[in-house]
Amino acid sequence: MVSLLVTATQEIYKGVTELHKGKREKLLIHSKAISKCEHDGDSVYRLAIANLFETHDAIDIIKLKEVYETLENALDRSRDVADAIEDVALKYR
Repeated sequence: MVSLLVTATQEIYKGVTELHKGKREKLLIHSKAISKCEHDGDSVYRLAIANLFETHDAIDIIKLKEVYETLENALDRSRDVADAIEDVALKYR
C-alpha cells in the first residue's frame, strides 16, 4: 500500500505541476494513474485485513488494522485530488 501511495503522490505532483500548462490529455493521464493506484489499494487493503485476522495477537491486530486504515484513507484522499485534477482538465481547457 505504501508503494501505491508513493506512486499516487508522484502522479499528484506531476498533475499539479501540469495544471498551469492546461494540457488536458496529460492531466487526464495523471488523474487516471492516481485513480488506478487507489483502486489497486482497495484490493490490497481487503487482502491485508483478511490476512490480519489469521493472527491471534489482539494487540497486533489493532495496531496493524489502524495502519492499514490510515494508508487506505490516504489513498482515498489521493482519489479526491485526481477528481479535482480531472474537473480542472474538463472545465478549463
